[in-house]
Amino acid sequence: MKREIKFKAWHRNKMYNVNTLGIKEDGIHKSMSFAHKPFQSKEMKKEMGEDCEMFNETTEFMQYTGLKDKNGKEIYEGDILKIETDIIGEVVFKDGCFVNNSSGWGLHTYLSMPTPYKIPEIEIIGNIYENPELLKS
Repeated sequence: MKREIKFKAWHRNKMYNVNTLGIKEDGIHKSMSFAHKPFQSKEMKKEMGEDCEMFNETTEFMQYTGLKDKNGKEIYEGDILKIETDIIGEVVFKDGCFVNNSSGWGLHTYLSMPTPYKIPEIEIIGNIYENPELLKS
């Protein structure tokens, strides 16, 4: 099964969809990655960079898992998930797969459990950057 590769970025206290991702030998080249801003006017396009939000070394990137929650919302690293009534924690990439950090179970495991063990109610309730209080017990 083919998985779409997409990223979001937490930059200057705002979440962006990443349009261009710079890659270098040891990972993401943050200063060569950016997101397009909505254009306010044609004059804004004249100056290079005014139509883009350029990222830097403080930017945090989150990769799309290829999975969606019960509402059809894409699940990214850093998202905080709830299964039915329990918060299961932050989505992280570990040992080659996306897992939740509280149980260590792969997200695909939750979605591929056979009935009656299948847990259908996975929902994104926030992320570690905008809602860190959700992880505090």
